[in-house]
Amino acid sequence: MEDLNFAYIIDKCLEGIISSSERDIRGSTITQYRTKLTKLLNFLSDQEQGWDIRVHEQSGIPMCFIGNKEDTKMVIADIHMFLADYKDRTKKSYWSVILSLIRNYDGDTNDFVEEFNKLKDTIDNIELQQQPKENELQLKGLTIKKLRKQLGKHPVGTEKRMMGELALALVFRNEPATMMLTNQYLDIEDYPTTNFLHNRGRNKKYIYIRKNKVRDCSSGDEEKKIEIDKELNFHINKYLVTHEFNFKDILSNKGWDPLYFYNKSKNGFIGEPVPLFGTRIDTPMTESNYCQILKTMWAHIGLCLTSTFIRKVYANDVRRLYNGKLTEELVACEKLDHNKQVHDTNYILYFE
Repeated sequence: MEDLNFAYIIDKCLEGIISSSERDIRGSTITQYRTKLTKLLNFLSDQEQGWDIRVHEQSGIPMCFIGNKEDTKMVIADIHMFLADYKDRTKKSYWSVILSLIRNYDGDTNDFVEEFNKLKDTIDNIELQQQPKENELQLKGLTIKKLRKQLGKHPVGTEKRMMGELALALVFRNEPATMMLTNQYLDIEDYPTTNFLHNRGRNKKYIYIRKNKVRDCSSGDEEKKIEIDKELNFHINKYLVTHEFNFKDILSNKGWDPLYFYNKSKNGFIGEPVPLFGTRIDTPMTESNYCQILKTMWAHIGLCLTSTFIRKVYANDVRRLYNGKLTEELVACEKLDHNKQVHDTNYILYFE
């Protein structure tokens, strides 16, 4: 096939998705759509059939999705081949993008819809049965208390220990990866999508979540404010001392006083916010790096845990400790930042 302008093709696809949507689509979602479409269309164009991925100018739909019935079945077979090594939820997200792409097509789209529905039904049935997946079997009998006990392998004050303490105490998704550290409250108009630890003083700290899977303050959502308890505050203080010592020169260049963590200056502010985690204090950690470190946190006892697994351990802890008492379940949902339906179908597991 002739050389193609992939950037143009993807842009036209996204324009079609956005124009046909009945609701505003977040910027982060568009970025995900762009990534998935680029991978999928690259794959299809490289197949033996050399599928035509050029877009129909009016609709913004790649030609391979609006062919005849026979071609459609062959395209679907190649899509299955592309998705073969992905997990079901990732497969579903790709099919969702495809359906969004062909939403306004006047022709027959039933084959694509049928494939999506078959996959959705499979996922829904597993969730309704609340059966653990193979990689979730390691969670059997696991509790937050047991995980916290094993954190002792990592010295207090180190970056790895701090990550583990945050993960267990606040059961975040992957928000800590790019979280910032500041000794002042960051104005939401200037920092609408910045998650940060506000180090107000030695004994007073808050975490603010402004951008994650369920909220985006740049789109009008409310920020989530979390007050740090005494135990977590102890670990943060130990970490901050190490943090300051290791990066004193860099902090000084940014205008931070040597006592910046607990300074009681008149204005209450010295210097700019800096990354909470990272190999260098002026280079934030990536989400990918954070996930890899978290997976090694309990490797010494044979566990490979993601933030989602830790969240599931917490959810099942609450269910077991309070026998499903609704008020406690709702408290857990608030902490996990999701609704009761997601809690019951995606987080509660039943082991045989």
